[in-house]
Amino acid sequence: MSEPGEYENFDVQIERAGRGFRVIVLGSPAGEDQSVFRPPYSEDELREVLARLASQHRDLLLPAKSLRETAEAIGKKLFEALFSGKVGQRWAASRAQLDTVNKGLRLRLRFKGAPRFEAWPWELLFDPSRNRFLAQSVRTPVVRYLNLPTGPASLLAQPPLKMLAVIAQPTGYATLDADRELERLHQVLGPWEERGWLVLERLEKATPEELQKRLLKPCDVLHFVGHGRFDSKEREGGLVLEDEAGGARVVPGAKLGAILCAQKSLRLVVLNACEGALTSKDDPLAGVAQALVSRGIPAVIAMRSRISDSAAVTFAECFYGALGRNLPVDGALADARRALFVRDDVEWTAPVLYTRSPDCRLFRFPRPVRRIGKKASIAAAAILATAGLAGLGQEYRVHPSAFYALANPSECPSPRELSMAFVKIEPGTFLMGKQPGHEVTLMRPFCLGRFEVTQGQWRRIMKRSVHRKQAGDDLPVSNVSWDDTQEFLARLNRLEPGARYRLPTEAEWEYASRAGAETRYSFGDDPNDLSKYANCRNRIGSDGFETIAPVGTFRKNPWGLFDMYGNVAEWVDDWFAPLPDAPATDPKGPASGMEKVRRGGSFRLSRECGSDFRPSSKPDRRNEDTGFRIVREIVKEQGPKGPQGQQGRQGPR
Repeated sequence: MSEPGEYENFDVQIERAGRGFRVIVLGSPAGEDQSVFRPPYSEDELREVLARLASQHRDLLLPAKSLRETAEAIGKKLFEALFSGKVGQRWAASRAQLDTVNKGLRLRLRFKGAPRFEAWPWELLFDPSRNRFLAQSVRTPVVRYLNLPTGPASLLAQPPLKMLAVIAQPTGYATLDADRELERLHQVLGPWEERGWLVLERLEKATPEELQKRLLKPCDVLHFVGHGRFDSKEREGGLVLEDEAGGARVVPGAKLGAILCAQKSLRLVVLNACEGALTSKDDPLAGVAQALVSRGIPAVIAMRSRISDSAAVTFAECFYGALGRNLPVDGALADARRALFVRDDVEWTAPVLYTRSPDCRLFRFPRPVRRIGKKASIAAAAILATAGLAGLGQEYRVHPSAFYALANPSECPSPRELSMAFVKIEPGTFLMGKQPGHEVTLMRPFCLGRFEVTQGQWRRIMKRSVHRKQAGDDLPVSNVSWDDTQEFLARLNRLEPGARYRLPTEAEWEYASRAGAETRYSFGDDPNDLSKYANCRNRIGSDGFETIAPVGTFRKNPWGLFDMYGNVAEWVDDWFAPLPDAPATDPKGPASGMEKVRRGGSFRLSRECGSDFRPSSKPDRRNEDTGFRIVREIVKEQGPKGPQGQQGRQGPR
């Protein structure tokens, strides 16, 4: 691929339709569609298939070749059932389209009202036309995407990554060669540690109490080495930790989730243990991995079946090695699966990924920094200033690789005659307004300005400046009315007739501001941290600015957006009205009104810098502390026929 891990999403949902089922393409590069889903297995046949796959470690009597042939046969039937009719046409068209630009296609599976399909072995999907398993290729990673009432959670973490290894070796269970796995982790992660990108720590005692104490401090990645089990009678999965005496203590997934979700910085959990992703056909959240994601962990990798000692070590080594090559989590998992397959290990089907992340990107590790001359430094500074990034801090001048991290997604190019940074916001569901809030679902992705519109950008389009006390091209434009923003947008749209620029709706703004968080702020509930992320008048701590600050001066939120709180309040598109109590889809507010909504708070405000604060003003009013950021709509290109419908271990772990 042109850059490691460049993907488009192919979102598929299997749901009940009357007495049968249907499969819907919710979104893809080639458009939306749907087909009838005819399950290729009965319940009895599926039990036999799963029983065979659940025991596929090296002490099985069947030879590896026989198991591979069985896996291909199963995968082919699953593929033909999932990609039948128009859905298959959309898949083929999407792959052909992305092949021309050297990008991958991520398959994201969802299940609605059909929990029994959650336990099916979808990682075995086998494309007979290309003679390959989808989940083994970094070009077609397979992700299980959970439908939850909260919005998608970003995986992106700030360096250095803080990684915690939890190794449980309770008496009464098979002894694990944990030292060898930890040694391999240090080998592949060593370059990250040397450059200061990662800190790897081992939990001294693998008890629930010690884990809970350690997670009082920040942790981005948790890697568990040990045993897991699924209790078929209780219909509940759990991990085997230790008690104070070194004996076994089984911790159910729900309880483990309560321990882990207290650490809001935790982005990825890897459970290198047996049956961590095994679940019940009646309860899709009964497994450990599913329970963790349902409690707010953005991504969990776990084993759907038993896994042998040697396979587990190989998996860990290859997975983290692939992450170090800048692959996203799902691409790295596909790479690790292929490594297991190449060594004739049928256990490649064991690891699965559950996530709510929009792109599975954990961290963009910098490329090697080369010394550049004075002319190149001046050129880099000019690029930053032109793009409105001049206030991003010294780190972006020291590390030119940050240009890659801030590059616009392909669907979100800058407007003509103007350099502007955008972030692609994926669709999802969140709770809007003050707690408890009401459920809002956004059905389509959109591009949102990474920064507030600057004075330099305003002058370039409007051919005039805005009168205010403080001037500077990298400062946010303010003292503009809602009506003024419409003139700015109209000029942008005339410059580029094929695009559509507008203000965000109130729902779009709050969804992006929360960035998948359920807390008061996108970074948590603690107002002591507000001065790190926002230019607000703060009685707790000074942020260093009495009035407006250059855009990007403060920390970005988990989705890469700067100044969502403070600096200047931001106009949105909606007329002001009380928020509804009932769930809503793509709300746009009332058709008319007296005042327009402003969002985010400003440098003048103290308590009102938050995700749910929503004052209003007449559309012709200009406020010294009010500006705006813009949306670029994503124009979906139709497929060939256009859219046709809806959217060595001594034992297994």
